[in-house]
Amino acid sequence: MATAGATGDDLKKELTCAICLDFFKDPVILKCGHNFCRFCICMHWDENGGDYGYQCPQCRTVFNKRSFTKNYLVQNLVAKLDDLEHLGSSPAPSKSMKPDGRCEQHGEELKLYCQTDKRPILPQNLTLDPDTAHANLLISDFDTKVEEGRVRSQEPDLPGRFNRFCGVLATAQYASGQHYWEVDVRDKGVWYLGVTTECSNRKGFVNLTPSAGYWSLCLQDRLYANVEDGRIPLADYWNSPRVGVYLDYDNGRLSFYDAVTMKRLYMFNTCFEEPVYPFFSPGKNDVGSRLQICHYY
Repeated sequence: MATAGATGDDLKKELTCAICLDFFKDPVILKCGHNFCRFCICMHWDENGGDYGYQCPQCRTVFNKRSFTKNYLVQNLVAKLDDLEHLGSSPAPSKSMKPDGRCEQHGEELKLYCQTDKRPILPQNLTLDPDTAHANLLISDFDTKVEEGRVRSQEPDLPGRFNRFCGVLATAQYASGQHYWEVDVRDKGVWYLGVTTECSNRKGFVNLTPSAGYWSLCLQDRLYANVEDGRIPLADYWNSPRVGVYLDYDNGRLSFYDAVTMKRLYMFNTCFEEPVYPFFSPGKNDVGSRLQICHYY
């Protein structure tokens, strides 16, 4: 029985797309032998391909042009596995999930699923709070985009406004539940992303440590996690266009993902003792380069 169970788990793993982490939909095979959903690999190449060719997300083989073949064998295996799972007992589908595996509210493919609650974790359509933005930051595109401006604004120095660190908060405040959002960091050489407590310091020097009420990742010369004793290097370079942030408030977890491959970059384990806000910073001395919160409609 154990062997049979292990074989079933292995089969499910083999039939899972490495990009969306779900069973293959319209599977295609690349020349290197790796399989992906047609939509997933096309989206990956749209965002990461170009003059230097098109990489396989798994083995990094570079192709001069887009090329793949429909994999009928894998498609048939997925169909058979789906039929077998429907024969067994399974929980009723979530009211927030369409039959095609997309979010009913936004139409976006679901990326995270809570095994404990047996329900999808929906993407959050956040907006930025201009009343918290540093005077050098410009907020635009219906309060979803932030960039460093050339002229300092004359906005009043409100109590919640950053006045030294070039940061801005989202309007959303979280004191419970599970939440996920994505940020477009395309072509951005410096950024800071994470959450901060309601009462954290925003005046003068900002200490980006958990004890000061900040949990974050940053990109400077490389990718780092900002921890209590300094910074932990996570990667020597960053070339993904989007970062995903997953907050599990009740269990004290904050996770960061490459939102294209859904590879987890880092996870903070803590105990949140007060409400938190998502925060964003495009850094300094990078005029014209922006961060933008991704919205799903």
